[in-house]
Amino acid sequence: QRNAMNVYQAVTIASIVQAEAATEADMGKVSRVIFNRLGRGMPLQMDSTLNYALNRSTLRTTLKDTRIDSPYNSYQRMGLPPTPIDSPGEAAMRAAINPTPGDWLYFVTVKPGDTRFTADYREHQRNVEEFNRNRRSASAAAR
Repeated sequence: QRNAMNVYQAVTIASIVQAEAATEADMGKVSRVIFNRLGRGMPLQMDSTLNYALNRSTLRTTLKDTRIDSPYNSYQRMGLPPTPIDSPGEAAMRAAINPTPGDWLYFVTVKPGDTRFTADYREHQRNVEEFNRNRRSASAAAR
């Protein structure tokens, strides 16, 4: 009953945490982002829920993807998806039940080992731009 949620909701949140967090250390922060967005009436806008709906795993989410008609489209629909999207482990469950304190609303892993959390949208946009630059550089290096 912690955080006024039932077990099913906790497992659903933990499933998103499991899919989104780059490391176990980030799980509590990802969980806090989910709670903060839900608390503010914001859409979750989690790429992992779109990937679940589209039965894929990718870091490339397009504007077209965010417009799909699915109950798992957390860009278009408010609240939690109707079911868990992943099989959460113990660390993800702990994070869902006891999120790290913080005011974060956004996060992006700009490169392996560097996930940035912020409450400021402009700062988040700069982080996303860095993620995109890193992705383009890695893609060019692979050619």
